[in-house]
Amino acid sequence: MKTEQDTLVELSHNKEETKPSTTISKAT
Repeated sequence: MKTEQDTLVELSHNKEETKPSTTISKAT
C-alpha cells in the first residue's frame, strides 16, 4: 500500500534538494 509518506520518499530520492528528506530518511 502506498501512502503520502511513500510518495514523499520517492520525491526525496528523485530530488535530494527536498528538505523533509531527513524526516523520512528512515524509509530509505
